[in-house]
Amino acid sequence: MASEVIAYFQESDFFRGGQAVEIASLDERGCKTYIEHRLLPPQMDFNRSGSFLLISSDGSLSLLINEEDHYRVQAILPGLQIGLAVQRAKRFTDELARNMQLAWDRDYGYLTASPSNAGAGIRVSAMIHLPGLASTKRLSDAMMAAQVVGCSVRGVYGEGSGAIGGIYQISNRSSAGSDEQEIVARIESALGYMIAQEQKAREMILSSPVKQAALKEEALRAVEQISGNGVNLIEAASYLSSYRWAVAARLVAGDLTECDHLFAIVTSGITMRNKKHHRIVALDDRTQLESIRKWAQTTAIRIQGA
Repeated sequence: MASEVIAYFQESDFFRGGQAVEIASLDERGCKTYIEHRLLPPQMDFNRSGSFLLISSDGSLSLLINEEDHYRVQAILPGLQIGLAVQRAKRFTDELARNMQLAWDRDYGYLTASPSNAGAGIRVSAMIHLPGLASTKRLSDAMMAAQVVGCSVRGVYGEGSGAIGGIYQISNRSSAGSDEQEIVARIESALGYMIAQEQKAREMILSSPVKQAALKEEALRAVEQISGNGVNLIEAASYLSSYRWAVAARLVAGDLTECDHLFAIVTSGITMRNKKHHRIVALDDRTQLESIRKWAQTTAIRIQGA
């Protein structure tokens, strides 16, 4: 069955030019790569035969076959393009439903292995940078408020993981009794609240000239630390968090898009894409750190010359 699905969808407009990966054939580093890229769940049985991952040529859409459920459609986009990601996943799911038989009930909606995913059969997640709330010890209150509207705030890799560099994941807790629009609205409401609280926390901190100077000094020290040879990836993420905050506050010169790219390398990318063959390729820790270190050295020179 899996081979037929793969053969069909490699000819689909969604996956033409992409790649198909047999999960059981991956080595330890390969598994880690796809987990870090959020294409495979950490709790998956990687030795199970018949499990495959289909990835679109640009990496934004993927189909996981025979994991917890027979099919798991995943759409990943940068920024807070929640509606667009859901829309793209739904278009592909509609194509999937036209060509494959899906477990669906008139009363309950999609039938899934996990009750929390049944119904609309959708989980929406967004990554958000919350150093201000963490610094002011107000993060737990904001997390409780998100839970009131049916959302969970977790670490970078979801349930059971911790935050890296002040980055958190906000997701809906269940999809039962809701449609896509309601779930998106719920996530956007939680995100809007979290962002507003984060802005207030940052404004409170930055209202003090002393704290402004301390944050600027911390950001400059972060660049210096990354420029050296003694940091690991987790430490680099923490330093990048300080630098990104200072850039957002315009205390130091920098590019937020560039910061987000570096965060992707440290916390989720840890991969590169071979543009010729449309393959996700693992980078070892040394390669990742070297690329970030070179950025830090260039940034330090720029700051010193400013």
